[in-house]
Amino acid sequence: MQSASQTKESVLTLTRQYDYPAEAVFNAFTEADALAEWWAPSDMFKVSALSLDFKPDGLFRFRMDTEEGPMWAKFTFGNIRRHDLIEFVLSFTDEKGTVTRAPFFESWPLEIFVRVTLEEEGGKTTLTLESSPFNATQQELDTFQQNKDSFRQGTEASLQRLEKILAR
Repeated sequence: MQSASQTKESVLTLTRQYDYPAEAVFNAFTEADALAEWWAPSDMFKVSALSLDFKPDGLFRFRMDTEEGPMWAKFTFGNIRRHDLIEFVLSFTDEKGTVTRAPFFESWPLEIFVRVTLEEEGGKTTLTLESSPFNATQQELDTFQQNKDSFRQGTEASLQRLEKILAR
């Protein structure tokens, strides 16, 4: 599922440890309402799940409401291995699910490839999340690189909210 446009410099890697088994962390991706509750770049976004078909080639479609108005996005799932791997392509969409340009950067990549790996040891799980532009133009790669810190902050905020979901 990786694209030839990916370079080592274009990969954003985040690692986080949770005091929960890999099954619990994995399951936070498999339930639409739970996923909508924690997957957002900040608490200023209210996320609503529109649909979830958690399987290879399945989709998670969601809406993010902000003060500026609604945004839509989707995950298109790729490889999934129960309790240790989830791959998907993240895209902004219109309300019908057609891929569109992100509203915040004019040349943000249309697709971001995300690989989540889970490793459990002693009841604790290390989640590694790698994100990179997918099928991107050079301009999109440059925009991702220039704004990687912003994307990092949003993704880290999501992973913090995941901790709250797991604590329930």
